[in-house]
Formats: sequence, C-alpha cells, structure tokens
Amino acid sequence: GAESVEEQAAALRYLADGGLGEQVAERVREQDWLASAINNSDLTSGLTDEQRDRLRRRLVSSKRIERASIDTHELEPPVFGDDGTKAAVFFDRLANWWADDRNRKKVLDQHEKNCWPSWLRESGLGDSLQRESRGHWLALFVLSACQSLGMKQDFQHRGFLDLAHEKEWWDVFLQPNNDDAWMQTLRSWQDAAVDRQKYRPWISLFPTIYQLSRHLDAYRRLMMSAERRPKHLYSARRLLAPRADEALSGSGSSFDAPPLPLDMGFHWCLRELVRLRVLDADHLFPDCYVPARRVLDLLMPLGLVVEDNADAAAKSQAIYRFLQADGRPDSVRGHLHLAFDIPLRYCGAMR
Repeated sequence: GAESVEEQAAALRYLADGGLGEQVAERVREQDWLASAINNSDLTSGLTDEQRDRLRRRLVSSKRIERASIDTHELEPPVFGDDGTKAAVFFDRLANWWADDRNRKKVLDQHEKNCWPSWLRESGLGDSLQRESRGHWLALFVLSACQSLGMKQDFQHRGFLDLAHEKEWWDVFLQPNNDDAWMQTLRSWQDAAVDRQKYRPWISLFPTIYQLSRHLDAYRRLMMSAERRPKHLYSARRLLAPRADEALSGSGSSFDAPPLPLDMGFHWCLRELVRLRVLDADHLFPDCYVPARRVLDLLMPLGLVVEDNADAAAKSQAIYRFLQADGRPDSVRGHLHLAFDIPLRYCGAMR
C-alpha cells in the first residue's frame, strides 16, 4: 500500500491513467487508504476531471468505497450491451445520456479546460475567433497541429501553450517578422526542454508554428471560406492545399501560402470552429469527427469499418457515415449537439 502523501498521489495518478491502471485497481480496491484518498482534493489536485472520473469508476466496486461517497453528479456514460443488439443499445444510451444538459455541460467544460489555456478561455473562445483575434486563431491552429504528435493528451498540448505563454514565447509567435526573436526563442525552448523533458517533443513543431504565424491571416480566411463553398466544391483535401484548389476560381495557383500543415489536426480545427459556431454549414459535418484511436477503438467493436491505410479525412467520414446508419437516434444521426466525437472520446475513456 501507499504510505506517504506523495506515494498516495502517485498511486492515484497511476490508477487513473497508467498503462495497467485498470488491472491494478482490481487488486487494490480494498486497501483502507483508498476510501478517503479518492475524495481528498489534495491528493487528486494533479488529475484532470476526466482522470478523476475514470479513477472513481475503477474503484467504485470496492466495499469500502460506496457509490454514495462519490459526487452525486457523477456521469453515467453508456456501456456496451452483451447481446447481438449491442450497437443499438449503446447508441440509445448515448443519445439519452447526451440529451441531459448537465452531462453535456460537464463534458464540454472539461473538454475546454483540457484543451484550451485559461488565458484564452476567459475572453470567450467563439467570440474571440469571430472577432478575428490573432492570438485565438494562432492557438487554434497550433493546438490542431499538435494532434500530429501522436500519443499525447489534450492537456499536454494545452500545457505547452501555457509554457509558451509563461516564457513569453507566445508574444514572439504572434510576430513572425522578427527573425532574431524567433531564433532566441528556439534556443530558450531547447534549453527549457533539457529541464522539462515532457515538452521536448513539441520542438519538432517549431517550423510549423512559424509557418502558421507567417500565413495566419491567409489560413484564417481559408478556413472561414469552408462554409461558403458549395457542397460539390468542398473537401478537406482542397481546403488543405489551396494552390491546387479550383474552388478558389483561378486564385488557387497564386494563393500566398503553402498547404495548411494540419493533417488529422484539420478535423480538430474544423470541429472546434463548428462547435463554437464560428462556422455553420451542414456539408462540413462529415469532417468534424477527429478519428483518434480512442474513438476508433470504441466504435469498431460496434461495427465501424475503417481501412488500415485510410487517411484522416477518410476515417472521419467513415465515422460520420457509421453514425448515419438507419435506426440511430436523431441526435446521433445529426451531430450530437455539435459536439461530434467529444462524447465518444469521453465514453472511450470510461471503458
């Protein structure tokens, strides 16, 4: 058992997010210290809301940790049925669970806290993007580009932006024409990575951040053009490569920016713009599902088929088509209240 406060906090972190956390939880549920530790805010302060919910779900079967001791507003996301109708059962439960305003608010609030720094949220994300705030648009694109880093969590990408803001690198990122300042920032970034190894992988994004900052206004106009395009002239591939896009009526070849370097992050970016009601067009919905591994692992046992070599756009559209199948509840066939894959990600984390 864990004895010191530090050991107990570390044990809770592992039970919530460790690779074998679920298996270990089954073995240690009856340890005396867990009953009080699970509701000790000092011990759980380093956990995100999602990690706290997952920790509690893994431990609630303990005789000592009764469900009554857990927050009465704990969410009950849907689980799989065991019979041949498990897809129908799951989606009915999903629709009913997500129809509750309290559930949506908690999950979406948690999503924004995990993904977006507080210094950007305080001025209102949707309103700031509508007002063409340079800082919010750059953050949107940088957070989208972070999706390419692979096995990283949203709160880690947010933590990188917080570090950039704390170190005053963000001010440099907003001014692409000061080459000396950018090089000094790179040196500072590399030095900081020595002391804080967890942010070292983000150094690979330095050229991307420079490109996004340098062409920020062009990329913002490009994304905003998505809702104005006729359905037959819209596609993710066209939007990411404007120089080759005939939808720009001949201006594509002279577009003053290279392709938008987002890949899977494009779907994260588009989903946030639609979710925050900055963009409004039904033809964008098929590209608003971020095909993260957690979402695919949740849906594939229910019948989703995705080709192994499919690109991010094909995977997003496969998720959309799967949710459009006959018999799905209306909210699932729609867009889950403009949340798209967010409730699916949450359910995937609860498995």
